[in-house]
Amino acid sequence: MDKISYIWMKAPWGHILLADKGNGLFLLELNNNPSSNIEGYFEEKFGLRAHEDAKLFRDLKIQLEEYFQGKKQKFRCNIDLSSGTDFQKKVWKTLSKIPYGKSLSYSEVAQKMGHPGAARAVGGACGKNPVPIIIPCHRVLGTTGDLGGFSSGSSIKQTLLKLENIPFNFSEGRVYL
Repeated sequence: MDKISYIWMKAPWGHILLADKGNGLFLLELNNNPSSNIEGYFEEKFGLRAHEDAKLFRDLKIQLEEYFQGKKQKFRCNIDLSSGTDFQKKVWKTLSKIPYGKSLSYSEVAQKMGHPGAARAVGGACGKNPVPIIIPCHRVLGTTGDLGGFSSGSSIKQTLLKLENIPFNFSEGRVYL
């Protein structure tokens, strides 16, 4: 496919950009604002033409809206993770198994993967996650309960943790484990 299909949708903090190259959702950007030059963005970043396609994303948009309303905990959609390395894909698969409303530390994710001591590499893979929320990297925290990083910013990570009722002390920036 030489085109990217995309759509903008509202989120509690602004807008989300969803994109598909024909093999499933390959991009979900959380902190994006609608751009009048989105076609240029895709051309520059991926070398592909883009067109808006609300029909393609109708079901996923409904699922995300239900998630933001606290009604949806799991997603059903095709995902294209071809941009990831083998290690990143292994991390993302492990993240996909973290239940709604629960969290793991970067170290715990590394241990579950059979790579104890790879917590920093797990953090790097979380930062490269192309489809946050669908692959819930926001559920991964520092060993002491600190937020750790989040590619879309700590305020969005806090919003998602709060939405899922993961106990979090916002004034201290720590989760109660």
